[in-house]
Amino acid sequence: MPTAITVRKTKTGRSLATTTDKSGTMAGGLREYAVNDLIDWLEAHEKLAGWAQFAGAIAALAVTYLTVFIPIWRRKRQLRRAGTRLLSHGYEALESYHRSLTFFSPFAISLRGAAVSMSVVVEELGRFPAYELDDQGSHSLARRIVAMSGLLNGMKLFLETTAAQMGDEQAAPDDHIFIRDFVADQMNLAHAMITNKVLKRPEWPRESGQTVASVE
Repeated sequence: MPTAITVRKTKTGRSLATTTDKSGTMAGGLREYAVNDLIDWLEAHEKLAGWAQFAGAIAALAVTYLTVFIPIWRRKRQLRRAGTRLLSHGYEALESYHRSLTFFSPFAISLRGAAVSMSVVVEELGRFPAYELDDQGSHSLARRIVAMSGLLNGMKLFLETTAAQMGDEQAAPDDHIFIRDFVADQMNLAHAMITNKVLKRPEWPRESGQTVASVE
């Protein structure tokens, strides 16, 4: 469609051109007038124009900063959630086997099956990038993940050794109680880890019914 060009002068004498179509509709609409009016205002208020440029530069820096760091913050938040979930998996593996020991006397095959479940969680904990977490303190999530991996590895070793000693026989009543209490001790330690309680060294000898996990 044919267009016409309109030239107008700003207050400082600069020429600005706008176009209109044949029907008189501005090509660009109110946007071109708004830009032209803004230029006129900035030219008339030089000091305020400097502040406006400064504010625009700060806003651009802020947008750049957020664009760079928002993905990093999102990844760190996802890592913390995944790490906390892995700690819960370790506790659940112990709690599940302890629940079965409450009702059933263990066989060698059940001990080995529990050891396999522990090893699966240990592998997941080993693949987790714990040292990418910000907090690396003594009670941090990273340290608790490492501690949970060590606890489950020790539990796995105990179960496999006990299964080898039992052979094909069912555990005797005294052995059953010992295994159940030992698993309960490790489960209490795991629960203290996921609730971020402060662990103390166990005191020996301990009274009957007292668990190894002594927490404040």
